[in-house]
Amino acid sequence: LTAQQSAPGDPICLVENHTGQGLAVRQDALQVLANITQPVVVVAITALCRSGKSYLMNRLAGRRTGEGKGGEGGGWTLCAPMLGFLSSVDQWLTSTVLVWGCRDAELSRPAPGAGRQQRAELWLFCPAGSSPEAERYDLLRECIRQFFPQRRCFVFNLPASVRDLQHLEELPEHRMEPEFLRQLEKFCCYIWESSRAKSIPGGCKVTGKMLGTLAVTYVDAIQSGAVPCLESAVTALAELHNSAAVREAAVLYQELMEQRAELPTETAEELLELHEQCQRETLQLFAERAITADVERFRLQVEAARLQFCSRNEEASREKCTAALQELRSEMEQRIGDGVYFVPGGHRLFLGDQQALVERYRALPGKGVKVGRGAAPEKGGKKMHWMEHRIRGYEMAKKKWEAERERDARKLHWLEGQIHEYMKAKQEWEAEREREVERLQQMEDQICRYEEELQLRKRLGEEEEEKKPPLGVWSSTDVQ
Repeated sequence: LTAQQSAPGDPICLVENHTGQGLAVRQDALQVLANITQPVVVVAITALCRSGKSYLMNRLAGRRTGEGKGGEGGGWTLCAPMLGFLSSVDQWLTSTVLVWGCRDAELSRPAPGAGRQQRAELWLFCPAGSSPEAERYDLLRECIRQFFPQRRCFVFNLPASVRDLQHLEELPEHRMEPEFLRQLEKFCCYIWESSRAKSIPGGCKVTGKMLGTLAVTYVDAIQSGAVPCLESAVTALAELHNSAAVREAAVLYQELMEQRAELPTETAEELLELHEQCQRETLQLFAERAITADVERFRLQVEAARLQFCSRNEEASREKCTAALQELRSEMEQRIGDGVYFVPGGHRLFLGDQQALVERYRALPGKGVKVGRGAAPEKGGKKMHWMEHRIRGYEMAKKKWEAERERDARKLHWLEGQIHEYMKAKQEWEAEREREVERLQQMEDQICRYEEELQLRKRLGEEEEEKKPPLGVWSSTDVQ
């Protein structure tokens, strides 16, 4: 029985008993139980075939009539709203209160003068005999006393005439025995008022899905030949249910972090505070869903999710810093492309602009935890490093070129001096040569005049010789 469903459905077989194959849990029944997420109250009715189990179950479920399943074996379940008050809890897997329903004639032998409840207790404690069959019978009663410390006996008269008993499920109430209806009403009221929500060790209340898991665990144990054990069943249930609780809590943590975290956060402490807040909320959900206090598994799962968020936070910060740097560097790269820094003093101008870029970068908000960790402008960007190296190399090359140019200028000036000296010496030499030529010309002229004079004298001499008289003839003019 559960407080969730609005109306009872049809009975469904939970545990089948196949001839030669043993017990098996039906998957469709497990699906019905899996849809029940609220705590359940387990009311189990067991008796021989055709003894009124279906009728009692239908009446507990609030149905006046219903189809009987007495002709079919196995364990049947009927889910219906619980009308009682679910306050107290217990830690037993099956029903902890034995409600014994029997006919008056069955309790007449042990003590005819005792009350019905006393006679039922005396019957449970009365030894059956010393034969092996009687000992097995006594062992069964001992097990009933041990498993059900709280017991209540209800005695039912025949509900109707023998002829109407064959159609008890469809029989209207006005054709039933009034005393039986009063006894039935007391029985149902007791079940409704004293029923308790099932729980397991640790105080966790059992839901429909958990009840189905326990049923599978018990049936598997019976099929394997083992003895069904509450501790092992609870351990298996806790492992399955805690895993689901951890997954649900991790999903809730993920959703809360996704909703509240605005990545990148300015500091790692901000993300840590948000993590602790979401962890407290999800821990509350885990504590409500988990069977045992397996908080360590929950913390490991949440810690793994936290590390993922830290990684995402750092990556978002890195992307934000990179985008900010790219935007700030675009202006400087434009100036570099325009050749602004390829001038004398360009490297000093470049360093000044770079420092201004650093200050602008540091003033930008929302960069996150990676600001100053390898993403600063002075440490970022291979292109900026290449440009700075290029500008520095340009200035060094320019200084070298200017030194070479100055050296070449001095050499040129020396060469020009040498040429000037040469031209001056050449001019002087040419002037001297011209003067020498003139002297030679003058000398040649003098020689020519001298030769001419000699020739003239020679002719004059010859002429005078011709005019002289012959030898031996003296002239009076020749003697002084």
